Amino acid sequence: MERFFFYGTLQRGGFYYHQCNLAQRARYLCDDTVTGALFDCGEYPALVRNANGSVHGEVFELLDPTLLAAIDAVEDYRPDQPKLSEYLRVPATTAGGIAVWTYVYNRPVTGLRPLSSGRWRPPAR
Repeated sequence: MERFFFYGTLQRGGFYYHQCNLAQRARYLCDDTVTGALFDCGEYPALVRNANGSVHGEVFELLDPTLLAAIDAVEDYRPDQPKLSEYLRVPATTAGGIAVWTYVYNRPVTGLRPLSSGRWRPPAR
């Protein structure tokens, strides 16, 4: 089964966690971190590869094989057109040693606010 590291709207309680019905279609495994830097895009965060920081998130195991296409759509990942994708799905290893897939930002971060804590929370409504 595929394991994923989510650090934004797909985390428990997040908008797309509910929209994609992750409570029924995936199993939460643990909190963990991956190496990288996090930026605030407003309604969602952007993870970029960076050897100097840690990004906090949650590890899930997909239970429903059709969930992958839904998550790719949420992340605007187009496997057949990666250059047009806002995010790319890439393999990573968490600090806890878990092999996962995660989504990294595929755009320049110029003008985005860095989140030095490595944590993202949705904006208050």
